[in-house]
Amino acid sequence: KVFLADEPTQGVDIGARTELYGLLRSAAERGTGVIVVSADAAELAGLCDRVVIFSRGRPVTELIGTDITERAITQAAMTSTTAHGEESRPQRVERKVRTLERVTHSDRAPALALVPALIALAWVAADASPFYVTSRNFTLLLPLVGTLALFALGQQLVMITGAIDLSIGPLAGLQVVIASFMLGPGVSGVGMAATVAVMVVVGLAVGLLNWALTELLEINALIATLVTFSALQGVSLILRPTSGGAISRDFTDIVRSRWGIVPGAVIAVAIVAIAFELFLYRTSVGVRVRATGSDGQVARKVGVSTRKFLLMAYCGSALFATLAAFMLMAQSNTGNATIGNSYTLSSVAAVVLGGASIFGGRGSFVGAVLGAATIIQINTVVQFVGWSLEWQQYLLGGLTLCAASLYSTVRGQRG
Repeated sequence: KVFLADEPTQGVDIGARTELYGLLRSAAERGTGVIVVSADAAELAGLCDRVVIFSRGRPVTELIGTDITERAITQAAMTSTTAHGEESRPQRVERKVRTLERVTHSDRAPALALVPALIALAWVAADASPFYVTSRNFTLLLPLVGTLALFALGQQLVMITGAIDLSIGPLAGLQVVIASFMLGPGVSGVGMAATVAVMVVVGLAVGLLNWALTELLEINALIATLVTFSALQGVSLILRPTSGGAISRDFTDIVRSRWGIVPGAVIAVAIVAIAFELFLYRTSVGVRVRATGSDGQVARKVGVSTRKFLLMAYCGSALFATLAAFMLMAQSNTGNATIGNSYTLSSVAAVVLGGASIFGGRGSFVGAVLGAATIIQINTVVQFVGWSLEWQQYLLGGLTLCAASLYSTVRGQRG
Protein backbone atom coordinates (compact mmCIF):
# COMPACT_ATOMS: atom_id res chain seq x y z
CA LYS A 1 0.00 0.00 0.00
CA VAL A 2 1.18 3.50 -0.83
CA PHE A 3 0.14 6.74 0.80
CA LEU A 4 0.37 9.77 -1.55
CA ALA A 5 0.54 13.21 0.09
CA ASP A 6 0.27 15.98 -2.54
CA GLU A 7 1.40 19.30 -1.00
CA PRO A 8 0.12 18.09 2.41
CA THR A 9 0.88 21.26 4.38
CA GLN A 10 -0.06 23.91 1.84
CA GLY A 11 -2.10 26.63 3.52
CA VAL A 12 -2.10 25.17 7.06
CA ASP A 13 -0.76 26.66 10.30
CA ILE A 14 2.30 25.44 12.21
CA GLY A 15 0.34 23.29 14.63
CA ALA A 16 -1.51 21.44 11.90
CA ARG A 17 1.73 21.07 9.93
CA THR A 18 3.39 19.31 12.89
CA GLU A 19 0.41 17.01 13.29
CA LEU A 20 0.45 16.11 9.58
CA TYR A 21 4.18 15.31 9.75
CA GLY A 22 3.45 13.00 12.67
CA LEU A 23 0.74 11.20 10.70
CA LEU A 24 3.06 10.67 7.73
CA ARG A 25 5.87 9.33 9.90
CA SER A 26 3.44 7.00 11.73
CA ALA A 27 2.27 5.62 8.39
CA ALA A 28 5.89 4.97 7.34
CA GLU A 29 6.66 3.23 10.66
CA ARG A 30 3.71 0.87 10.07
CA GLY A 31 5.30 -0.21 6.79
CA THR A 32 3.24 1.91 4.41
CA GLY A 33 5.13 3.47 1.50
CA VAL A 34 4.77 7.26 1.73
CA ILE A 35 5.26 9.53 -1.30
CA VAL A 36 5.32 13.26 -0.65
CA VAL A 37 4.93 15.70 -3.53
CA SER A 38 6.02 19.14 -2.37
CA ALA A 39 7.62 22.38 -3.54
CA ASP A 40 8.95 23.00 0.00
CA ALA A 41 12.63 21.92 0.09
CA ALA A 42 12.80 22.11 3.89
CA GLU A 43 9.76 19.88 4.19
CA LEU A 44 11.25 17.26 1.88
CA ALA A 45 14.61 17.34 3.68
CA GLY A 46 12.90 16.77 7.03
CA LEU A 47 10.57 13.98 5.92
CA CYS A 48 12.10 11.93 3.13
CA ASP A 49 14.70 9.17 2.86
CA ARG A 50 14.89 9.66 -0.90
CA VAL A 51 14.17 12.76 -3.01
CA VAL A 52 13.71 12.87 -6.79
CA ILE A 53 13.63 16.25 -8.55
CA PHE A 54 11.56 16.40 -11.75
CA SER A 55 11.69 18.89 -14.62
CA ARG A 56 9.05 18.90 -17.37
CA GLY A 57 7.88 15.45 -16.41
CA ARG A 58 11.34 13.87 -16.25
CA PRO A 59 13.47 12.93 -13.20
CA VAL A 60 16.71 14.95 -13.38
CA THR A 61 18.29 14.45 -9.93
CA GLU A 62 18.05 11.85 -7.15
CA LEU A 63 19.21 12.41 -3.56
CA ILE A 64 19.48 9.62 -0.97
CA GLY A 65 20.28 9.51 2.75
CA THR A 66 22.75 12.12 3.99
CA ASP A 67 22.78 13.84 0.58
CA ILE A 68 19.27 15.11 1.27
CA THR A 69 19.62 18.69 2.45
CA GLU A 70 17.54 21.76 1.80
CA ARG A 71 20.47 23.34 -0.07
CA ALA A 72 21.00 20.26 -2.27
CA ILE A 73 17.31 20.08 -3.16
CA THR A 74 17.14 23.78 -4.02
CA GLN A 75 20.33 23.63 -6.09
CA ALA A 76 19.07 20.58 -8.01
CA ALA A 77 15.77 22.31 -8.74
CA MET A 78 17.49 25.49 -9.95
CA THR A 79 19.86 23.59 -12.26
CA SER A 80 17.20 21.21 -13.60
CA THR A 81 16.82 23.22 -16.83
CA THR A 82 20.46 22.62 -17.65
CA ALA A 83 20.12 18.92 -16.96
CA HIS A 84 17.02 18.77 -19.09
CA GLY A 85 18.79 20.54 -21.92
CA GLU A 86 21.49 17.86 -21.98
CA GLU A 87 19.10 15.20 -23.27
CA SER A 88 20.30 13.21 -26.24
CA ARG A 89 19.12 13.76 -29.79
CA PRO A 90 16.83 10.67 -29.71
CA GLN A 91 15.29 12.02 -26.49
CA ARG A 92 14.71 15.40 -28.11
CA VAL A 93 13.09 13.75 -31.13
CA GLU A 94 10.93 11.61 -28.84
CA ARG A 95 9.85 14.69 -26.89
CA LYS A 96 8.89 16.51 -30.11
CA VAL A 97 6.91 13.49 -31.29
CA ARG A 98 5.05 13.37 -27.97
CA THR A 99 4.29 17.09 -28.24
CA LEU A 100 2.92 16.59 -31.76
CA GLU A 101 0.81 13.66 -30.55
CA ARG A 102 -0.61 15.76 -27.73
CA VAL A 103 -1.65 18.43 -30.25
CA THR A 104 -3.20 16.00 -32.73
CA HIS A 105 -5.05 14.09 -30.00
CA SER A 106 -6.26 17.16 -28.13
CA ASP A 107 -9.85 18.41 -28.17
CA ARG A 108 -8.71 21.40 -30.22
CA ALA A 109 -7.26 19.33 -33.08
CA PRO A 110 -10.46 19.40 -35.19
CA ALA A 111 -10.66 23.19 -34.79
CA LEU A 112 -7.09 23.49 -36.09
CA ALA A 113 -7.99 21.22 -39.00
CA LEU A 114 -10.85 23.53 -39.99
CA VAL A 115 -8.52 26.48 -40.57
CA PRO A 116 -6.90 25.06 -43.75
CA ALA A 117 -10.38 23.90 -44.86
CA LEU A 118 -11.68 27.47 -44.55
CA ILE A 119 -8.68 28.79 -46.49
CA ALA A 120 -9.14 26.18 -49.25
CA LEU A 121 -12.84 27.00 -49.58
CA ALA A 122 -12.04 30.72 -49.75
CA TRP A 123 -9.47 30.07 -52.47
CA VAL A 124 -12.02 28.10 -54.53
CA ALA A 125 -14.62 30.87 -54.19
CA ALA A 126 -12.12 33.63 -55.01
CA ASP A 127 -10.94 31.69 -58.06
CA ALA A 128 -14.52 31.21 -59.24
CA SER A 129 -15.63 34.82 -58.86
CA PRO A 130 -13.91 38.19 -58.37
CA PHE A 131 -16.85 39.29 -56.24
CA TYR A 132 -15.90 36.98 -53.37
CA VAL A 133 -13.03 39.08 -52.06
CA THR A 134 -15.02 42.29 -51.74
CA SER A 135 -16.16 44.30 -48.77
CA ARG A 136 -19.79 43.90 -49.87
CA ASN A 137 -19.54 40.12 -49.77
CA PHE A 138 -17.95 40.07 -46.33
CA THR A 139 -20.51 42.60 -45.10
CA LEU A 140 -23.19 40.04 -45.99
CA LEU A 141 -21.21 36.95 -44.98
CA LEU A 142 -19.95 37.84 -41.50
CA PRO A 143 -23.37 38.50 -39.88
CA LEU A 144 -24.43 35.01 -41.01
CA VAL A 145 -21.31 33.56 -39.38
CA GLY A 146 -22.02 35.46 -36.18
CA THR A 147 -25.63 34.25 -36.07
CA LEU A 148 -24.82 30.57 -36.56
CA ALA A 149 -21.85 30.86 -34.19
CA LEU A 150 -24.16 32.03 -31.38
CA PHE A 151 -26.40 29.00 -31.93
CA ALA A 152 -23.32 26.76 -32.03
CA LEU A 153 -21.97 28.16 -28.74
CA GLY A 154 -25.28 27.42 -27.05
CA GLN A 155 -25.40 23.92 -28.50
CA GLN A 156 -21.78 23.26 -27.47
CA LEU A 157 -22.57 24.32 -23.91
CA VAL A 158 -25.27 21.65 -23.69
CA MET A 159 -23.44 18.93 -25.64
CA ILE A 160 -20.33 19.18 -23.44
CA THR A 161 -22.55 17.96 -20.58
CA GLY A 162 -23.72 14.96 -22.62
CA ALA A 163 -27.14 16.37 -23.59
CA ILE A 164 -28.56 18.10 -26.69
CA ASP A 165 -30.91 21.06 -27.27
CA LEU A 166 -33.20 20.73 -30.30
CA SER A 167 -35.35 23.64 -29.12
CA ILE A 168 -32.67 26.23 -29.78
CA GLY A 169 -33.95 27.21 -33.25
CA PRO A 170 -37.70 27.58 -32.47
CA LEU A 171 -36.81 29.49 -29.28
CA ALA A 172 -34.98 32.10 -31.38
CA GLY A 173 -38.01 32.24 -33.68
CA LEU A 174 -40.32 32.83 -30.70
CA GLN A 175 -38.03 35.60 -29.45
CA VAL A 176 -38.20 37.31 -32.86
CA VAL A 177 -42.00 37.04 -32.76
CA ILE A 178 -42.08 38.58 -29.27
CA ALA A 179 -39.89 41.43 -30.47
CA SER A 180 -42.21 42.04 -33.44
CA PHE A 181 -45.00 42.89 -30.96
CA MET A 182 -42.92 44.91 -28.47
CA LEU A 183 -40.25 46.59 -30.60
CA GLY A 184 -42.34 48.50 -33.09
CA PRO A 185 -41.14 51.68 -34.83
CA GLY A 186 -40.70 54.59 -32.46
CA VAL A 187 -40.21 52.42 -29.37
CA SER A 188 -38.43 54.25 -26.55
CA GLY A 189 -35.21 53.25 -24.84
CA VAL A 190 -37.24 52.04 -21.87
CA GLY A 191 -39.33 49.93 -24.23
CA MET A 192 -36.20 48.40 -25.74
CA ALA A 193 -34.86 47.54 -22.29
CA ALA A 194 -38.21 46.03 -21.26
CA THR A 195 -38.30 43.89 -24.41
CA VAL A 196 -34.79 42.60 -23.83
CA ALA A 197 -35.74 41.78 -20.23
CA VAL A 198 -38.84 39.87 -21.35
CA MET A 199 -36.81 37.92 -23.92
CA VAL A 200 -34.20 37.00 -21.31
CA VAL A 201 -36.92 35.78 -18.91
CA VAL A 202 -38.54 33.71 -21.68
CA GLY A 203 -35.15 32.22 -22.58
CA LEU A 204 -34.38 31.28 -19.00
CA ALA A 205 -37.86 29.78 -18.60
CA VAL A 206 -37.33 27.57 -21.65
CA GLY A 207 -33.92 26.52 -20.36
CA LEU A 208 -35.45 25.66 -16.99
CA LEU A 209 -38.21 23.67 -18.73
CA ASN A 210 -35.70 21.63 -20.73
CA TRP A 211 -33.71 20.93 -17.56
CA ALA A 212 -36.84 19.88 -15.65
CA LEU A 213 -37.92 17.50 -18.41
CA THR A 214 -34.51 15.84 -18.63
CA GLU A 215 -33.43 15.85 -14.99
CA LEU A 216 -36.56 15.85 -12.86
CA LEU A 217 -38.79 13.79 -15.15
CA GLU A 218 -35.78 11.84 -16.51
CA ILE A 219 -36.88 12.10 -20.14
CA ASN A 220 -34.16 11.55 -22.73
CA ALA A 221 -32.71 14.93 -23.78
CA LEU A 222 -33.38 14.25 -27.47
CA ILE A 223 -37.08 13.55 -26.80
CA ALA A 224 -37.50 16.29 -24.20
CA THR A 225 -36.08 19.09 -26.33
CA LEU A 226 -37.96 17.79 -29.39
CA VAL A 227 -41.17 18.24 -27.37
CA THR A 228 -40.06 21.76 -26.48
CA PHE A 229 -39.23 22.34 -30.16
CA SER A 230 -42.83 21.52 -31.15
CA ALA A 231 -44.37 23.54 -28.30
CA LEU A 232 -42.34 26.66 -29.04
CA GLN A 233 -43.04 26.35 -32.75
CA GLY A 234 -46.76 26.06 -32.01
CA VAL A 235 -46.82 29.15 -29.78
CA SER A 236 -44.91 31.17 -32.38
CA LEU A 237 -47.32 30.18 -35.17
CA ILE A 238 -50.33 31.03 -33.01
CA LEU A 239 -48.89 34.49 -32.37
CA ARG A 240 -47.67 35.02 -35.95
CA PRO A 241 -49.35 32.62 -38.44
CA THR A 242 -47.67 34.66 -41.18
CA SER A 243 -44.75 37.06 -41.11
CA GLY A 244 -45.66 40.53 -39.88
CA GLY A 245 -44.95 43.33 -37.47
CA ALA A 246 -42.13 45.76 -38.10
CA ILE A 247 -39.16 45.81 -35.71
CA SER A 248 -37.64 49.18 -34.83
CA ARG A 249 -34.67 50.05 -37.02
CA ASP A 250 -33.21 52.02 -34.12
CA PHE A 251 -32.80 48.71 -32.32
CA THR A 252 -31.58 46.69 -35.29
CA ASP A 253 -29.06 49.41 -36.15
CA ILE A 254 -27.50 48.84 -32.72
CA VAL A 255 -27.22 45.12 -33.49
CA ARG A 256 -25.72 45.88 -36.92
CA SER A 257 -22.98 48.18 -35.57
CA ARG A 258 -19.61 47.49 -37.20
CA TRP A 259 -15.91 48.01 -36.80
CA GLY A 260 -14.87 48.49 -40.40
CA ILE A 261 -16.44 45.57 -42.28
CA VAL A 262 -16.50 43.36 -39.17
CA PRO A 263 -19.78 43.40 -37.20
CA GLY A 264 -19.41 44.14 -33.52
CA ALA A 265 -21.43 41.00 -32.80
CA VAL A 266 -18.82 38.83 -34.54
CA ILE A 267 -16.05 40.38 -32.45
CA ALA A 268 -18.11 39.75 -29.31
CA VAL A 269 -18.71 36.13 -30.36
CA ALA A 270 -14.96 35.57 -30.82
CA ILE A 271 -14.20 37.01 -27.38
CA VAL A 272 -16.93 34.93 -25.71
CA ALA A 273 -15.71 31.75 -27.44
CA ILE A 274 -12.13 32.29 -26.24
CA ALA A 275 -13.34 33.10 -22.71
CA PHE A 276 -15.47 29.94 -22.57
CA GLU A 277 -12.59 27.89 -23.96
CA LEU A 278 -10.30 29.09 -21.18
CA PHE A 279 -13.05 28.47 -18.64
CA LEU A 280 -13.57 24.91 -19.91
CA TYR A 281 -9.90 23.86 -19.88
CA ARG A 282 -8.25 26.17 -17.34
CA THR A 283 -10.60 26.13 -14.36
CA SER A 284 -11.71 23.50 -11.88
CA VAL A 285 -15.36 24.28 -12.71
CA GLY A 286 -14.59 23.52 -16.36
CA VAL A 287 -13.20 20.15 -15.31
CA ARG A 288 -16.45 19.40 -13.48
CA VAL A 289 -18.50 20.41 -16.52
CA ARG A 290 -16.52 18.03 -18.74
CA ALA A 291 -16.77 15.32 -16.08
CA THR A 292 -20.55 15.71 -16.12
CA GLY A 293 -20.58 14.93 -19.83
CA SER A 294 -17.92 12.22 -19.74
CA ASP A 295 -19.66 10.05 -17.14
CA GLY A 296 -22.35 11.66 -15.05
CA GLN A 297 -22.66 8.70 -12.68
CA VAL A 298 -18.96 8.69 -11.83
CA ALA A 299 -18.96 12.48 -11.56
CA ARG A 300 -21.76 12.36 -8.97
CA LYS A 301 -19.87 9.74 -6.97
CA VAL A 302 -16.90 12.07 -6.59
CA GLY A 303 -19.06 14.98 -5.52
CA VAL A 304 -19.79 16.84 -8.79
CA SER A 305 -23.21 18.52 -8.79
CA THR A 306 -24.20 17.35 -12.27
CA ARG A 307 -27.75 18.69 -12.00
CA LYS A 308 -26.46 22.18 -11.35
CA PHE A 309 -24.20 22.10 -14.40
CA LEU A 310 -26.96 20.75 -16.63
CA LEU A 311 -29.23 23.57 -15.45
CA MET A 312 -26.52 26.11 -16.24
CA ALA A 313 -25.98 24.51 -19.66
CA TYR A 314 -29.64 24.56 -20.69
CA CYS A 315 -30.16 28.12 -19.46
CA GLY A 316 -26.93 29.22 -21.15
CA SER A 317 -28.02 27.61 -24.41
CA ALA A 318 -31.35 29.47 -24.22
CA LEU A 319 -29.56 32.76 -23.62
CA PHE A 320 -27.29 32.18 -26.62
CA ALA A 321 -30.42 31.49 -28.70
CA THR A 322 -31.83 34.80 -27.45
CA LEU A 323 -28.67 36.63 -28.54
CA ALA A 324 -28.92 34.89 -31.92
CA ALA A 325 -32.51 36.14 -32.16
CA PHE A 326 -31.18 39.71 -32.04
CA MET A 327 -29.06 38.92 -35.11
CA LEU A 328 -32.09 37.38 -36.87
CA MET A 329 -34.16 40.47 -36.08
CA ALA A 330 -31.52 42.64 -37.72
CA GLN A 331 -31.67 40.46 -40.84
CA SER A 332 -35.47 40.20 -41.18
CA ASN A 333 -36.84 43.36 -39.48
CA THR A 334 -40.13 41.51 -39.06
CA GLY A 335 -41.74 38.75 -37.01
CA ASN A 336 -41.24 35.29 -38.53
CA ALA A 337 -42.20 32.19 -36.52
CA THR A 338 -39.96 29.79 -38.45
CA ILE A 339 -36.90 31.97 -39.00
CA GLY A 340 -34.75 30.03 -36.51
CA ASN A 341 -35.76 26.45 -37.34
CA SER A 342 -32.96 25.67 -39.78
CA TYR A 343 -30.37 26.65 -37.20
CA THR A 344 -31.14 23.71 -34.92
CA LEU A 345 -29.45 21.05 -37.03
CA SER A 346 -26.88 23.53 -38.37
CA SER A 347 -25.76 24.26 -34.81
CA VAL A 348 -25.29 20.53 -34.15
CA ALA A 349 -23.30 20.18 -37.38
CA ALA A 350 -21.11 23.16 -36.45
CA VAL A 351 -20.35 21.71 -33.03
CA VAL A 352 -19.52 18.27 -34.47
CA LEU A 353 -17.29 19.87 -37.13
CA GLY A 354 -15.51 21.67 -34.30
CA GLY A 355 -14.62 18.34 -32.68
CA ALA A 356 -17.34 17.83 -30.09
CA SER A 357 -18.59 14.41 -29.07
CA ILE A 358 -22.34 13.93 -29.23
CA PHE A 359 -21.94 11.81 -26.09
CA GLY A 360 -20.48 14.71 -24.09
CA GLY A 361 -17.28 15.43 -22.22
CA ARG A 362 -15.35 16.65 -25.24
CA GLY A 363 -15.60 19.80 -27.33
CA SER A 364 -14.25 23.24 -28.10
CA PHE A 365 -16.07 26.59 -28.14
CA VAL A 366 -13.51 28.02 -30.56
CA GLY A 367 -14.02 24.89 -32.66
CA ALA A 368 -17.79 25.49 -32.64
CA VAL A 369 -17.28 29.01 -34.02
CA LEU A 370 -14.92 27.72 -36.70
CA GLY A 371 -17.45 24.99 -37.51
CA ALA A 372 -20.12 27.67 -37.98
CA ALA A 373 -17.77 29.64 -40.23
CA THR A 374 -17.10 26.48 -42.28
CA ILE A 375 -20.83 25.86 -42.84
CA ILE A 376 -21.42 29.43 -44.02
CA GLN A 377 -18.30 29.20 -46.16
CA ILE A 378 -19.59 26.02 -47.82
CA ASN A 379 -22.91 27.68 -48.62
CA THR A 380 -21.11 30.70 -50.05
CA VAL A 381 -18.70 28.66 -52.18
CA VAL A 382 -21.55 26.66 -53.73
CA GLN A 383 -23.23 29.89 -54.80
CA PHE A 384 -20.08 31.49 -56.23
CA VAL A 385 -19.07 28.33 -58.09
CA GLY A 386 -22.55 28.04 -59.55
CA TRP A 387 -23.43 24.57 -58.28
CA SER A 388 -26.99 23.58 -57.40
CA LEU A 389 -28.13 24.14 -53.82
CA GLU A 390 -28.11 20.39 -53.17
CA TRP A 391 -24.32 20.60 -53.10
CA GLN A 392 -24.54 22.59 -49.88
CA GLN A 393 -25.98 19.53 -48.17
CA TYR A 394 -23.63 17.11 -49.93
CA LEU A 395 -20.52 19.04 -48.92
CA LEU A 396 -21.70 19.72 -45.39
CA GLY A 397 -22.75 16.11 -44.80
CA GLY A 398 -19.56 14.71 -46.30
CA LEU A 399 -17.29 17.06 -44.38
CA THR A 400 -19.13 16.39 -41.11
CA LEU A 401 -18.88 12.62 -41.66
CA CYS A 402 -15.17 12.82 -42.49
CA ALA A 403 -14.46 15.05 -39.49
CA ALA A 404 -16.34 12.80 -37.07
CA SER A 405 -14.75 9.62 -38.49
CA LEU A 406 -11.23 11.03 -38.54
CA TYR A 407 -11.46 12.36 -35.01
CA SER A 408 -12.94 9.12 -33.67
CA THR A 409 -10.15 7.16 -35.38
CA VAL A 410 -7.44 9.38 -33.92
CA ARG A 411 -8.93 9.14 -30.42
CA GLY A 412 -9.29 5.37 -30.82
CA GLN A 413 -5.60 5.03 -31.75
CA ARG A 414 -4.70 7.12 -28.75
CA GLY A 415 -6.69 4.78 -26.50
